[in-house]
Amino acid sequence: MNLGEGLDLLFKDSSADKEAVFKELFFTSEGRLNRKSYIYRSFFLSIVLFVVQVILTFAAETFGALDLLFSIIAFVLGIFQLAANIMMGVRRLHDLDKCGWWMLLLIVPLVNLFFCLYLLFFKGTEGPNEYGDDPLQQ
Repeated sequence: MNLGEGLDLLFKDSSADKEAVFKELFFTSEGRLNRKSYIYRSFFLSIVLFVVQVILTFAAETFGALDLLFSIIAFVLGIFQLAANIMMGVRRLHDLDKCGWWMLLLIVPLVNLFFCLYLLFFKGTEGPNEYGDDPLQQ
C-alpha cells in the first residue's frame, strides 16, 4: 500500500481498520519498502510531526503552566517518530535484501551519513527476495 492509498483509508474510508492501516504505513518491519515509498512516508511523517512540535512549542510559550505537559507530549512524539523511522528503515533494508540489524550502522558516526545515502538512493532487489515480493511489481 502506498502513502496515498493509506491516507485515503485513514481519512476517507469509515469502514477501514485505521489501526491496521496506520501500522502498515509506519509500524511494521514485515515486507519491503521501495525508495519512493520510503522517501514519501519519511517526509510526510517529518512534516506532520514538525507542525505538531511547532504547535506544542507555541502552546507551551502561551500557557506557561502547562509547559511540562507539552514537553512530555513532544518527547513522546519524538520517540514515536524514532520508532516509525526505524521500522521504515528496516523495511527499506529488506528491499535491499539486507537484514534489519544493519540499522545499527546509524549509531556509528560518519558511517551513518553514507548509510542514509545508501537507503535513499540504492535500487532495491528486482523480483522477490527472502523478505517478500518486489513492491514495484505489485
